[in-house]
Amino acid sequence: MPTVEPVTTVYVVRHAERLDNSNDPPLSAAGTARAEALADSLDRWGQPEAVFSTAFVRTRETARPSTQRAAASLRTYGGTPDAAADARDLAASLRATLRPGHRALVVGHSNTVPVLLNAFDGGTRPDLNHADYDGLYVVTLRDGRATVRRVRYGVDDGVPDPR
Repeated sequence: MPTVEPVTTVYVVRHAERLDNSNDPPLSAAGTARAEALADSLDRWGQPEAVFSTAFVRTRETARPSTQRAAASLRTYGGTPDAAADARDLAASLRATLRPGHRALVVGHSNTVPVLLNAFDGGTRPDLNHADYDGLYVVTLRDGRATVRRVRYGVDDGVPDPR
């Protein structure tokens, strides 16, 4: 009987609700609650061994509860003027370095989450709605192929599921 290789899982989320529209705001109270809800969800799904975030305060604060519960270090990605290329580069790096059975969390933005997901599965997703905060995308990698599914976490933000 052939052995089944365990899947590699990458959780991808947009940062939680931010306090205001300034350049680099922290999370609002609702965003802080959503970041905790993300960690609660990953308690059930399996906490990540690796956590990646852009350098913005809102992404780091979204990742913090999950990082702490997983006892993982937060790794910063991106920072070049081409955020889409940064997301594609991260997807390629995760494909190449994550071992079967391992999990990673990536926290991005409304314009980089779709690029990252498209880099995994070849999709053509548009940018996320700016009010869309409750999407948790579960990328499953097996035998060189990726599947992506969206689940909701935390409080429903009222944005219809794009499926």
